Amino acid sequence: VGDTPEIRSALARQAAAMLKVSGPRLEQGAALRTRVAATDPRARCDQLLERGRAVYGAEFVSLPSFTCDAAGAAELNAALAAGTRQQGGDPLAVHGWFMRASRVRDALAPLGLCLQTAEVFATGARLNLNVAQLPFNAEERWVGLPGAGKELPPSKLSLVVQPMTAIDAALPLSGLFIDEWVEVVPNKEETTALTFQFDPPNAFPPQNVLIAVPPVPGQDWTTETLRCVLAETLDLAKLRAVDTRLLGAAAQYLPGIYVPFNVADDAVSTDFAPLTA
Repeated sequence: VGDTPEIRSALARQAAAMLKVSGPRLEQGAALRTRVAATDPRARCDQLLERGRAVYGAEFVSLPSFTCDAAGAAELNAALAAGTRQQGGDPLAVHGWFMRASRVRDALAPLGLCLQTAEVFATGARLNLNVAQLPFNAEERWVGLPGAGKELPPSKLSLVVQPMTAIDAALPLSGLFIDEWVEVVPNKEETTALTFQFDPPNAFPPQNVLIAVPPVPGQDWTTETLRCVLAETLDLAKLRAVDTRLLGAAAQYLPGIYVPFNVADDAVSTDFAPLTA
């Protein structure tokens, strides 16, 4: 305020600083305007938003308008109209959900603080949330309500809306996107299975035990003697292996036990005579 040399000098310094910042921004905006306009509406919207951020700064927020097709607009309007009913008839249920979620979601906390401050200063803005659940089903409850033993509808998009004016989805819309997340709600009952890796013990008890004695009493074992005993044992095993089809009626008495018996006691044998006396 005023017209003094000091004020003029301060204004000149401010203007120089603004030109230093605005010059590169305007040049970047002019360069973006030379690009070929995209034919896809979403891509064209992204181009215009990029131009706005280049001139006004990366923090500048624009709210582009969009429209819904006739079927989508009718479904969204029906979902918004049924918001209170899907909250169990309590229009403040979503407010309680918002207060709980804003304690753990960083993006929601500033929105709640702004609306609370606006209400304190009587600006006319206040927390006035509504819900819309898509695909819309008038008989379903809102997924944000406590479970209370009820099954939740699967694959639902739950929109929590803070309308600044009355919403008519048939008209062009614009909105500020705040936060989003995906939650998986488990079923009350689920068929499951438990698997684990089990390695059986690698040590097995022997199925056969071969007791070998020196063929010549009084002589020590040698490697060649042991080899001959093992070879003879394998030959005898092959000779004694008889197919049951060759035994005819005698096969019903098998398996049996073959016990060697030597009356001259030239080799180890078993004598069952004392058991029959």
